[in-house]
Amino acid sequence: MSVSAKRRQARILAVQGLFQLDAQGDDLLGQIPGFLADSGDEIGVTEYAAHLIRGAWARHPRIDDLVGKVSEHWAVNRMPPVDRSIIRMAVFEMMDPGGPPAPVVIDEAVELARIFGGAESPHFVNGVLDAVRKRLADDASMASD
Repeated sequence: MSVSAKRRQARILAVQGLFQLDAQGDDLLGQIPGFLADSGDEIGVTEYAAHLIRGAWARHPRIDDLVGKVSEHWAVNRMPPVDRSIIRMAVFEMMDPGGPPAPVVIDEAVELARIFGGAESPHFVNGVLDAVRKRLADDASMASD
């Protein structure tokens, strides 16, 4: 399996895990290792999925605040849960030092939205993540001034 295929599989697992956490709350965190082990995926895939799940969930209040600031007419808690999970994972991945470039993250998130979301999900996820990307780039340039 190629590196990009492994990353895609890890992202699929991460979206599934984040969706469950969103529905059931922090009590599910202890079950994530078992969920990932049950997937049957190789260790590199499950390790990256665990990194995405833990990182996105730990930072979801901050991520939700950022997403809320850039998404027009959409409160984060009113977004479709699958879209919200994809967005949280992708924003974490964009914020993660040493992670893939934002355009790669966005493309992967849009593909996941095509697979798991509704008819409007790819367009919606792309728009929100592009706005987040711009905001993060603006914040980084302001910090370096």
